[in-house]
Amino acid sequence: MSRLLRVYHLIIIAILSVPGVLNAQVYNFNGSVKSTSGIAVSNATITLKLKDASLALGYATTDNTGKFSITTKTEQALSNLVLEVNHLSYKRKQIPVLDNVFRYDVVLEESAALLDEVVIKSRPKVTQNKDTISYHVEGFAKKEDRSIGDVLKRIPGIEIGENGEVKFNNKPISNFYIDGDDILGGKYGIGTKTIPHGMVDNVQIYDNHEHVKALKNKNSTDKVALNLEIKDDARLKLVGNAKAGFGLPKKYDPEVNAILLNKNYKMLNVAKGNNIGDDLSIDVLDLLSGPAVENSKMLVSSSTVSTPYVSKKRYYDNNSGMLNANNFFKFKDSLQLKTNLSILRDKNQIAFNSLNDIYTQNGTVRFLENQSGYKTSNLNSLTVSAEKNKADYYFQDEFRFRYNENRTSSSIFDNENAFAQHLKDRSLIFSNNLSYIPVLKNNNTLYINWKFTANHAPQQLELSPGIHEDIINGGNPYQQLHQQSSISVFSNHISGNYRINKGKINQSYGLTLQSNYQNLKSDIDILEGSYKDYQQGSNDNSLKWQDHSITGTGFFEYTENRIEASLSLPVKSLNISYRDTSFQMKKSKNYLLLNPNVRFSYRVNSQDRLILKYNSDYFIDDITTLYRGYVFTNYRTFRNNENNGLAEQRSHALNMDYNIKRPIEMFFANIAASYSIVNRNVLTSTIVSDNNILQQSNLSYHNQIKSYGINTTLSKYIFPIGTTLTLKPGWSHIQLKELINNDIYSVRYNNYELSANIDFQLFKKIGVEHRSNIRYISNNFRLAGAGGSYQSQKNYNYRQSISVKYAPADNFFINVEGQSIHITQERLSNINIYFIDANFRLKIPNWKADLELSVTNIMNSRSLTTYSINNTSFVNNEYRLNPRMAIFKVFFYF
Repeated sequence: MSRLLRVYHLIIIAILSVPGVLNAQVYNFNGSVKSTSGIAVSNATITLKLKDASLALGYATTDNTGKFSITTKTEQALSNLVLEVNHLSYKRKQIPVLDNVFRYDVVLEESAALLDEVVIKSRPKVTQNKDTISYHVEGFAKKEDRSIGDVLKRIPGIEIGENGEVKFNNKPISNFYIDGDDILGGKYGIGTKTIPHGMVDNVQIYDNHEHVKALKNKNSTDKVALNLEIKDDARLKLVGNAKAGFGLPKKYDPEVNAILLNKNYKMLNVAKGNNIGDDLSIDVLDLLSGPAVENSKMLVSSSTVSTPYVSKKRYYDNNSGMLNANNFFKFKDSLQLKTNLSILRDKNQIAFNSLNDIYTQNGTVRFLENQSGYKTSNLNSLTVSAEKNKADYYFQDEFRFRYNENRTSSSIFDNENAFAQHLKDRSLIFSNNLSYIPVLKNNNTLYINWKFTANHAPQQLELSPGIHEDIINGGNPYQQLHQQSSISVFSNHISGNYRINKGKINQSYGLTLQSNYQNLKSDIDILEGSYKDYQQGSNDNSLKWQDHSITGTGFFEYTENRIEASLSLPVKSLNISYRDTSFQMKKSKNYLLLNPNVRFSYRVNSQDRLILKYNSDYFIDDITTLYRGYVFTNYRTFRNNENNGLAEQRSHALNMDYNIKRPIEMFFANIAASYSIVNRNVLTSTIVSDNNILQQSNLSYHNQIKSYGINTTLSKYIFPIGTTLTLKPGWSHIQLKELINNDIYSVRYNNYELSANIDFQLFKKIGVEHRSNIRYISNNFRLAGAGGSYQSQKNYNYRQSISVKYAPADNFFINVEGQSIHITQERLSNINIYFIDANFRLKIPNWKADLELSVTNIMNSRSLTTYSINNTSFVNNEYRLNPRMAIFKVFFYF
């Protein structure tokens, strides 16, 4: 216990940075540090030391006003001392200490706008060169690590989400490079899991990153990219591993991968499968914060229940297999060719119970659901890209193809019925994106882009025996309900932009032509001896939509010393037309829209930056909010839209980001505040009753949604114990309206959250990792305009995990992890659930092999109960968990 107290004492000392040096006679030195332009220099390091010696007698850092104070004890004559002032963006300065002079006001000479190279010489090694921060992997890796992802989680400032997304200082990365080459695109999650950390020399963070070389130093950017710098010897050989995993009850977990990362050819190919709860779809998920991969619009879902607030591996009962092939070729004259192929096959079991209470003026309506079954998924995707990225021009042509098919079959018991559900959906998407950016002779740039996308997504829903007969079939029982629906989309986008790179104000002028064509079809048939159309007050949907727009954009950017400011003024002329002859609906509408965007950035010092953004946008919903005929969006929800025209909204958003970076101290922080107002012309009406059905439609109503919040990320490397401490506090507030049974409710929603992670060495052979998350939700609602007090719901959720890692020998590792979940809901019993997992691993270097035994859910917890609140409803779900599993794995490395 005394050892543990000492560790936490060291953590407190490191965070507060209160050093002390003990000698003989007391002196106090104070003063200030400013730049030649008179700006206070914060976070400068002032060291009091002997002349011609490295021994420090005391040190301090300047505060936000540039002031410092050093107290020291020494027997040395003052004339033998010097004050040394250091800061990453300024030249080093030494000031001789004078007798009986104890105040020193220092003026530092600024370096170049970008930082010169600075290196932390003690481990772990961190280097900063201009806008690039390099972390030497060896200083952060541990013997038990396998992949580079294991190391990234310990690097200060870097975090990896559960879906594999990488962020630096709370900003999602815009590119993931391997030795400077973007071979994986947005599907880089497979890279962090697969690339051995031993291949990587440095992890590099590119701040203010511009991928297109023709645009470098021509426009400002706040993008962040990550690069894995590969070791010289690792570039010359093919590496990989083969894993065989098997266990109880009837479990398997095989994998084989091959990696080659040389200069002109790179490949990362993986084949694997499992039935132990690992979701392989994450490996083919596009994670980049840039333009998203087009997703199909779907009208129907198979479930009314959300996923639980726990690791998916706990409840995902799967049989999965995947092939992921990524190949990159580099030719002469900077030509690069890249192919990314993904094939995924998955079948997972579904099992849950749900209780959903919806509060109305006439009492509480309760929906019960028990669903069990399975879902199969087949995903095939291919991306082929050719790129030339040169200083005088940029060219890229990228083709994407994606085909996805899902089938869900389940047995459902609700309040009144027992029935079978079958849902089949398919999605076919292909797109091509062509970009060309030349630098002209006058140093201005031209940007040309052409992109088209085609998407077709049909769905089939079958419910048998037929349900909701009082609405569907005049109260008469029937054998089966069969619904077919589909959405088809084709879009064409052509744009050109001319950028003038002269003077203090850079200008660009652009023109965009865009056309979108959408078709929505649906029909509901019922089987009563033979199939017949459902025609009670509604016809089949056959809705056609098209929109055409011309957008002219003026963009202006001003840069002066520490200030960057930009203004974007897009003016859009838009025509939307839609028709459905079944409902005598044929309309057309024209718009003239101005959506300004303002950005202001102030570099407080070389490391800190304040960014303010304002954005106003006018958005018009698509075809999915226009159809008049009824559609089952799930077995319980029956939806159409009243004859109220287009759903439109105007939004105003203000965001503030304050970024703090201290690479030498390995401290990073981000404070983000946001405020937004959205004004919509429609409100979704929900009619609920005891007949176990929800009827929804959009009604004309002025609906305002307000939201604001603040989120902070703090990441600090604790040098005395060699670990990274991460804290993430946050708060958000939302105000909205909800229409239920013709009553409008005002809803206020508050969410408070705090996450903390730390991984430290308690003893020489024992390490401890602690992760925790606390979430408190307060939900209040009342009738709009009625006054009086709000009805309140409060929910408290606390999750934590503690891992104890023990290495009894150099190549033998034991990891025991305990996880607890605690949920509290007002007026209900508390929920507590516990998990214990254990892992034993033996490395055999002579065989280039590992032996591993993992036992999960040792306590054999078989169900997870959760409480959640949402606007005017309460949800109590119960999920089936995977049983206790024991898996033995053998890894062979080559």
